[in-house]
Formats: sequence, structure tokens, C-alpha cells
Amino acid sequence: MELTQVKDHILDSGNRYTGWGYYRGNSFIPHACGKKFYPDFYAFGNFRDGIINGPALISHDYYMYTMHCKNDRGNGWGMCINRGILSEFGYYQDSQLKVDLTDFALWYFTKMQKSGRNENMLNMYTYNESHEVADLFIGYKGSPSLVFMGFHFTSDGSVWMGNTATRRYTGNLVHFTPEGKIDAGLFEDGKLLERMPLQSIINEYYGTFDFGDDDLFADMFPSLSESNSEREQFRNIMEIEPGKCYFSCSADASKSQSTNKYTMAYNVMQISTNGGNSFEDIEEEQWTIGDKYIETPHGVLEVLDAVFVEEGPLVGVQFIVDGTLRVSELGCDEDVEIRTFALMRQPHNAWVWVYAFDEYDDQVANFCGFDDLRMAAFVRLLKSVYK
Repeated sequence: MELTQVKDHILDSGNRYTGWGYYRGNSFIPHACGKKFYPDFYAFGNFRDGIINGPALISHDYYMYTMHCKNDRGNGWGMCINRGILSEFGYYQDSQLKVDLTDFALWYFTKMQKSGRNENMLNMYTYNESHEVADLFIGYKGSPSLVFMGFHFTSDGSVWMGNTATRRYTGNLVHFTPEGKIDAGLFEDGKLLERMPLQSIINEYYGTFDFGDDDLFADMFPSLSESNSEREQFRNIMEIEPGKCYFSCSADASKSQSTNKYTMAYNVMQISTNGGNSFEDIEEEQWTIGDKYIETPHGVLEVLDAVFVEEGPLVGVQFIVDGTLRVSELGCDEDVEIRTFALMRQPHNAWVWVYAFDEYDDQVANFCGFDDLRMAAFVRLLKSVYK
């Protein structure tokens, strides 16, 4: 197979093509790096025997997808930039976003945009001999005086995100691996030297620092502890779980991971199953209560709407939900579909109560526990979602 390069070639399908490929009889077959023009969009990336396979950019008038493709469809890590704003990032299957991890990338995309670099954001790097795409780079190209800033979609199915002095993946980076896992920390030539929490990496990029409540150095460095509104909007991002395969998330986990923007932790210690206030101790467990999904060890509830309770002896939020709690694991007679999930607290009281009701408004179970001292802030954030 001898590769040749064509420009504005009309394929048998009627589509125009510019790039590398080979002739099969009288037909030209796109192969390696090229750009194929369709009636409403174009695809620029890696082709194999006429099919998009590998890193590719699919560009429409106002938005573009950058993703790893298999058999002409997005299957792997990908992102969507709509009118210059990052609107999606995560795992795509058949060109549909299946696991939304936009928060994991939005903080960096926002920081990148604030850099003030007005440059072409698309750069394609190819192998010299095969002419296949080695690195599809969305971001700002480096120079002797400037770093690379952006997202590297590499031929092995990876995405590397962060600032690097070269294309050798050295620095504080986030690596989305071909297997669907995520590593974050200090890398050298693509090798992880030190794993870091995502919030620590965000601090590095935004130039902020987390002082403890009793840290004596906080008063000595006031500029480091000042609130940064741009940075603070990413304070509640769910942490990356090392070793977790985000490609194979269960349906429940992928939902909750994909859309929760605001969360609070709830530590459950007691349960009452008789609709009253006779609580029994259970083994302590932690739930994640979010603006879109509530994750518990006994099932995941989708949040459909929220009503805020601000008068009376209890204050909090009443969620309208969809999902099943396996309350039989906690001593109830059977598992129940939950329709109302109320998160309530007495003013100035440390305890937080949860009331779960079924579709008939019958009380299924009450839970007693404590939060991570962020319930008031969490409720304020919820009001921005459910106005």
C-alpha cells in the first residue's frame, strides 16, 4: 500500500477530501491524517481504510467535537466546545456522551481561556513515516517563552490535560488513560511521580493555597488565602478516584458522576423504620447528596426537582426523586421506590434528618446523622439550580 497525498479530491461518496490515502483501483481511500468534508461539517483526524479511527475533530458551524474514534464514531475520551465554551467532556460511546466528567476539565479550560493567548487552538502532529496522527492538540502551542496549554489527544487513546514546557508530558497534569482510568499529579516524561488530589492541582494552576483553620501561617500570607471567585466555583468538584474505570461505570454511578455539580457528604448513624422517632443504631456509612443524584450504598436516586423549607421547626430541602432504595438491607420488609427525599435540620442543631417517602407519600424510613458542615452553603447552591 503506497500512500499519496491529495488536495480537494472528490471521493466516490461525493465528499471532498484533503490528506493522505491510497488508491484501490480508481478509487481513492483516505488513510492516515486527512480532512473529509461532509455537507454540514468536516472531520479532521486519523483515517484507516476510509474510516475515522483514532484522534479526530468533528467541526460544525458553532461547535466542534474532539474525540477518540473507532469505526467512524466517537468511542473513548472526548470533548465538545460550543461557541468557544467547553460544554462537554467525558466518555463517549457511539458519539454520544455516556459519562459526563465536564467538571474534571472545565476548571482547566476556564484557566486556559483567561491566559489571554489569542492563538489558533488546533494543532495536528503526525508520524513522519506513516503520516498517522500522533497528537491532536486543542490548546495553545508552546514556544521558547511560552508553555503548551491544552488537551493532547494521543494515538494510544489517552488525553493529557495541563501545562507542559514540551510535548513530553512533564508537569502537574491530569492523564485520562486508554483504559478509562484517570491519574492526576506530578509527571515526568509521562511517568507519574507523585499522585495529587485534584483540588491541589487546581490550587497550583490558580495560585491559591488551602490553610487549615488553625494554621499560623494564614495571617502571614493573606494574598494566598484570599478568596478567588473563579477558583472557588470549582471547589466542590468530585475527587478523581485512582484505579476506577470510568468507561465501565454502572448506570447509576455514571449518572451521578456525570451530572452532579454540587454535593455534600452525609454520615448516617441511625435509622427508624416505623415512621416514628424510635431510632436504632446502624453501622455508620457515608452518602453523597447532590443537586442531580443522591448516592447511597443502597441505591442511587435521581433528583427531579427541589422545594425549599424555610419556616417551622425544621429547615432544609425536599427533593422529588426517582429510584429505589434497598432498605431491606437496613431491616425494612422490602425494597421501595422512593419519590420524596427530605433533608432537614433544626436551626443551630448539629444533627441532620432524612425522611424517605414512597409514591403514595407513605413514610418508608427516617435516617439520623450529620453532614460535613456545608448544608447551609449546599442549600444556597441548590437554589441557583432549582429557582
